[in-house]
Amino acid sequence: MSKQHYTNQIAAKRRQIASVREQIKRVRESKRRDVKNLNANIKNTTSKSAKESYRRRRDSVRKNADNNIERLKKQIERYRKDVKRLIEAKKRAK
Repeated sequence: MSKQHYTNQIAAKRRQIASVREQIKRVRESKRRDVKNLNANIKNTTSKSAKESYRRRRDSVRKNADNNIERLKKQIERYRKDVKRLIEAKKRAK
């Protein structure tokens, strides 16, 4: 394949990496906002069972967000490996 083909594929992978980084930012912001709201709910609730429910939900929100962030980080690593592979293929191309 031509060098231009590899150049285009590398650029596309780099755009995907930037997109995933934006997704990570959105997940972190969402996590921060949700946890803040749940903490306020815990503070303002008098019912013991409601507080426990909010605490469980807060822990679940944290866990899910952390899992999503880890999944997205692994996706970035895969894209980086693809970029390295494409750069090597580009060097060998005519």
